[in-house]
Amino acid sequence: MPPDGCGRHAQRAHPPRSGGPPMRTTVSPTVRRLAIIAAATTTAGAGLALAAQPSYAASGPVVGVNGTGLIVANATSDGDNIQTYLDGSNIIVIDFGKTVAPGTGCSAGTTADRVICPIAGLTRIQFSTGAGDDSVLNNVALPSTYDGGTGDDTFSGSPAIDTFVGGSGSDRVSYFYATASVHVTIDGVADDGMAGEGDQVGTDIEEVLGSPQDDVLVGSSGADVLDGGNGDDLIDAGLGADVINGSNGTDTVTYADRTNAVTVVIGNTGVSGEAGEGDVVNSLNERIIGGSGNDTLTGASGPMVLNGGAGNDTLNGSSADDLLQGGPGADIHNGGAGTDCVTYAERTAPVTATIGGGASGEAGEDDTIDGAVECLIGGKGSDKLTGNSNANTLQGRDGNDLLDGGLGADVLVGGNGSDKVTYVGRTASVVANLDGAANDGEAGEGDQIAGNVENLVGGSGADTLTGSAVKNVLNGGAGDDLLNGMAGADQFFGGPGVDTVSYGGRNAAITVTINAVADDGAAGEGDKVTLSVENLVGGTAGDTLTGSNTANRIQGGGGGDTLTGLGRGDNLLGGAGNDTAAGGAGTDTCVAEHKTSCEA
Repeated sequence: MPPDGCGRHAQRAHPPRSGGPPMRTTVSPTVRRLAIIAAATTTAGAGLALAAQPSYAASGPVVGVNGTGLIVANATSDGDNIQTYLDGSNIIVIDFGKTVAPGTGCSAGTTADRVICPIAGLTRIQFSTGAGDDSVLNNVALPSTYDGGTGDDTFSGSPAIDTFVGGSGSDRVSYFYATASVHVTIDGVADDGMAGEGDQVGTDIEEVLGSPQDDVLVGSSGADVLDGGNGDDLIDAGLGADVINGSNGTDTVTYADRTNAVTVVIGNTGVSGEAGEGDVVNSLNERIIGGSGNDTLTGASGPMVLNGGAGNDTLNGSSADDLLQGGPGADIHNGGAGTDCVTYAERTAPVTATIGGGASGEAGEDDTIDGAVECLIGGKGSDKLTGNSNANTLQGRDGNDLLDGGLGADVLVGGNGSDKVTYVGRTASVVANLDGAANDGEAGEGDQIAGNVENLVGGSGADTLTGSAVKNVLNGGAGDDLLNGMAGADQFFGGPGVDTVSYGGRNAAITVTINAVADDGAAGEGDKVTLSVENLVGGTAGDTLTGSNTANRIQGGGGGDTLTGLGRGDNLLGGAGNDTAAGGAGTDTCVAEHKTSCEA
């Protein structure tokens, strides 16, 4: 960079300060500022030889070397706009639009608003801007101290250790140019900035602007303005009437350490926080976390994540798609417009949750989920999730979950464990297939059962239930049901009615006996056809099908099949191929090439 500061760094300006209500006025203790002010005053007024140069209308700071420190001091009330950068072996100090006076160890720049100071021998920089609304942008990686004096000041520190003393007025520390995430707490402890940086943000700083990365900003007990900037930020403003600006990214405002009830209303109204606190939580914050009290969290127009924490909380979704997490306690979940989800994902105990009903949550929890919620997410236990007549999404996650979507075009997702979709309350016929296609439920209903669901339960109609390639349990319920397990060690329960287990799509030979023993299907498959099933359908190969002591209808299909009826009046149909039928006891009807004990 040329020594006069022309170029990118010279034009580098602070981002605009956030708006908000008037901030508190806190004068920093004299003992904290004495060394800085004394050093700056001594340097500026010790009769340093000043180089003659053109003047601007207003006077800026005196810049000189005191020992191993570079002192930038201005006792006037003019607002300074100071920037520093390193040009080779020299530090360039600029105060745009002001006359900067070179002191000991420094020389004039090519224009009156800048000076040149060799960096050799320097170990620190001190800025004392005096009165007025000043800004400092320091690009030199030396440990630096910033004293704003009076006025509303803005400081952007260096990559080295910075100490920020605000003084009176509403003062701001900006990490807008930080290259990594920052963690900042307004507490006067030297642990702020990027990892290992060790900045110290004093308690008389009222505003913090984060970096473009994912930051953590923690306020004081006073009135703060915290702006996360870009990135996914976590902001804990602390007590006091704070302004919390999320900006771009997915930002979280947390009241997790509060024990008193908290009310949060997203938008530019000072009604959030504890009673009388008066926080403003703007609409660019997407995630809100409550405390352990009975909190009320209300979204605005954008998608929100509302986490009530412990306590009996009320969560009011926005007009967009929200995720509501009540936490422990008897919580009320109001979805609002959009597609809203209630989640119990962090729970380890079993959860029962019903859209449009109470008594939800863990045993005795008594959550309420209103009918404007469209989605339920289970936890790590064996959960029971029930939808309503709208289009719902039920996601069981871990555990052996039971999913009942109700009417409407539902999406039913199992997750880990052995999960079940039930149509047990239906009287109309149901068709359900574990193939992930949106063609399940009653005629035209359009449910979609994901492939990570293992089990199906029908209703009281004549249902058709089809499994997948893994182990399935198919329970037809009442009615004359058709069950097809596909591959895997399946179990078939017919229920009341005349029920059929079909292997109609198989090409390999199968052996099936209706006796509730897990030795059915292809060789080694291990299906179990229970005694509540009455009928069997074979595949295209030479199958061996054996009924029970009830009246059975056994159909061989293609291939040379062996059909055995056992007791009662059976109907044995060989189909194509050279078939053998043995009716057994009762009056049996047989269609086969070879028949024994058949009366017709």
